[in-house]
Amino acid sequence: MKKKEKLIPNRFYWSIYMLGSKLLAKNKAHYKINKDNDFYKRDKKKGSIVIYNHASNIDHLISTAFFGSTRVNYVVTRRFAYVKSMRIVFKLVNAIVRDQFKADLSSILKMRKTVEKGGTICIAPTGQVSIHGGMNPVHPSIVKLIRMCKVDVYCLQMKGNHLNFPKWADKIHKYPVDIDCIKIIDSEKLKELSDDEIYNAVVESLRVIDIEKQKELLIPLKGKELNKGFTSTYYLCSKCKELYTLKETDNDIIECKACGNRIKYDKYGFLVPVDDSISFKDEYEWYNAQEALIKEGIINHTYNKTSKVKLYSNTLDNLNLEYVGEGILSFNSEELVYDGTFRDENIHKVFDLNKVYQFPFKPLTRFNIPDDDCMFEFVPENLIEVTEWGQLAGAIYAVVHQDA
Repeated sequence: MKKKEKLIPNRFYWSIYMLGSKLLAKNKAHYKINKDNDFYKRDKKKGSIVIYNHASNIDHLISTAFFGSTRVNYVVTRRFAYVKSMRIVFKLVNAIVRDQFKADLSSILKMRKTVEKGGTICIAPTGQVSIHGGMNPVHPSIVKLIRMCKVDVYCLQMKGNHLNFPKWADKIHKYPVDIDCIKIIDSEKLKELSDDEIYNAVVESLRVIDIEKQKELLIPLKGKELNKGFTSTYYLCSKCKELYTLKETDNDIIECKACGNRIKYDKYGFLVPVDDSISFKDEYEWYNAQEALIKEGIINHTYNKTSKVKLYSNTLDNLNLEYVGEGILSFNSEELVYDGTFRDENIHKVFDLNKVYQFPFKPLTRFNIPDDDCMFEFVPENLIEVTEWGQLAGAIYAVVHQDA
């Protein structure tokens, strides 16, 4: 007889996970929960979906502190399941592991079964952390998931998480995080809603832009060396438009080595030009300016990118990542190709640009190209190029689908 699959996290293991997350969250963030939120007042016998804005690497710690004793099935990317310690944790708390930015029917069916059993699944519709604190694109597939599950949908809003600890930052900036959870879709009214109405409800609830609210609050960051890590993500000079000429200096200054332009990342998280220097309005504008430059180059067939890379892929048993070869990854505005070794064989791998959506990446570390064959994780010889490769996906998607 086939052993019955356990869907809801074990109470004992969840308690340990939750208490550990709470301790880490308190160490990394000063957070405050609105106890009068919609999720706490829900019908606890009914299944539900909780989506959340994802703007910091410690979001899971803060969200778990919010859920408390409520056992939740997190939906997590398979990339992290290749790390043995994390895979063990995922198994203990019954996390639902799925492939990012490609079809994964088995994980979707598991999500539906979980909510049908009265469980709660928690998922970030944008897929990866917003490195700039603005809105990352939300894939339309979230609408299909909501329609298939037929349960109430809530949005966990963590306000201040980007300013507290941006993805690019080397250190915590010590900014307060306010947590609320609002009901955005009632399962009883789901049939009355169009796909566009569902999608817009999701997007609008996730639109938590810290820097916009900060203009009203003016709460100072209490961390030190606030600019450390900034140039791992932002590499375009706002004045002379040179690439990779920026450096982090004392007093939270970002300076261009080519033209001398100087911008201060001030105690409120704002970008302030020094003297007659020129600055982008905020991180979101800066990030988009870099991606727009790539997009323009693709359209004009002038953008070319080539990097010497090491390649890592999943093992044959699909449990770990391992080094499998090295070679050249190149893009010439029309074709994205890896030429190099793969498990002792020379390959010429051409990636399908029609399937490109996002390249998950970690600055100065690695980036991944989702593919149906297997995991392709690249580590460029020059690590400062990681963010540009990550942004290339957004530019490719915009160009390929601009007439859609």
